[in-house]
Amino acid sequence: MVTGDVQRHADAVYAYATLLHDQYLANPPNYIFSYSNVGYGLLGHAIQQVSGTEFSAGMDATLLRPLGMEHASFNLRADVTARLAKGYERGTEKREPPLGNVPAGNLHASVRDLSRFISMVLANGTAGNRQIMRPETLAEMTRAQHAGNAVDMGMRMGLGWFLDYNAADIPGYHGPRYGHGGATYYYHSKLLVFPREKLGVVVLSNSAEGAHCVGDLAMLVAKAAIEAKSGKKIVPPKPEPMPPIVTATRDELQAVAGSYAVQYGNVGILRLYLKGNRLYARAGGYTLEMLPRKGGTFSLKAPKILGLFPLPLGELGKVRFGFPILNNRRMLVVYRGIGQMLAGTQVEPVAIPAAWRNRLGSYSVINSDDRFLTGFALTEIAGFLAVRVTLDGKTKVTVALAPQNDAEAVILGIGRAVGDTVRIIQRDGEDQLYYSGYYLRREGK
Repeated sequence: MVTGDVQRHADAVYAYATLLHDQYLANPPNYIFSYSNVGYGLLGHAIQQVSGTEFSAGMDATLLRPLGMEHASFNLRADVTARLAKGYERGTEKREPPLGNVPAGNLHASVRDLSRFISMVLANGTAGNRQIMRPETLAEMTRAQHAGNAVDMGMRMGLGWFLDYNAADIPGYHGPRYGHGGATYYYHSKLLVFPREKLGVVVLSNSAEGAHCVGDLAMLVAKAAIEAKSGKKIVPPKPEPMPPIVTATRDELQAVAGSYAVQYGNVGILRLYLKGNRLYARAGGYTLEMLPRKGGTFSLKAPKILGLFPLPLGELGKVRFGFPILNNRRMLVVYRGIGQMLAGTQVEPVAIPAAWRNRLGSYSVINSDDRFLTGFALTEIAGFLAVRVTLDGKTKVTVALAPQNDAEAVILGIGRAVGDTVRIIQRDGEDQLYYSGYYLRREGK
């Protein structure tokens, strides 16, 4: 029998299996890679069921303690809590709210602890005289599990490892690398392994602002370490110039016109439309002309103040946009240098039923004191029903919805966190909006 904090950990892991038994697939299997914290929760549940041991206790006994990771644990027991670095935001101490998904984001460890893990990986699964993991298990973990899927844009994932054999984030480096990052509200991490050089890098941060630098810092440290060990400088290739502007036919422009559900940031819907023989993009209240480039991509034309002085586009001026058809759907792809990212997919607006239109407005969470979701509004964007979410008082996210009936609407797009359903349910004698465990009531009622 387990008690106290350990029991709550066991219950949290088990809850994922029970809460998800009525859920549906957003896409067919092997359609697109979509990172899932919930997936790691289910994996933890499976481990717990097979082993017959509570998840965090099992990890302590089979992995962390044998590796000598003395102060690492998925369970915030007293000796771990006493050593935790305090979290900060803008110099102010912050208290990290608890995370329910234990296997996905609750490993507390130091740089020294994680270095021991890297050493085991580089030693083909051994630590001292003990075989912690079988070599064939490690080989499978670093094998791309979804290679060849066009929608994944070359991104490759093993079992728990992000793989990059081009290392585009260290320009000029050509060798295998695998790693993983982590983030909560105030803590951020990056762990990288370079097997050819037998090197590993760990960067940890205990501030909200660390989210903007841990990845870059890890790459800078890795580059310096590889150069020091090899005695050779990593020389980045010369940046490729922007392809020249070309003239596109009206049919070519018309082929990519339409609405695109954008899965990142506060855009929600990007609308492309023709005006004469020119293509324009409109999102977030801004309209910019798109210039066709050689090779089938587009760039944004800088607007002019008073029609005379070009207004710099900053980072947007360095990217190109492509609209390939992948898996029978037209996609929105963003290109920058040699990197590429799937940013959205073409969608058709679904008529907004009167029942949903009558629900437009701001909503408040009523079943949780979690302050992370600080704003929620049901609105209309470019003819689409949409949700605008504010996270932690500052990060804004907008997603478009496709109403299925008067009580259900599916999040449009492709990739992570889309395909889910926003529901209207009867609770406490009233209509409430339900999404991802939150119950919300419209403000002003």
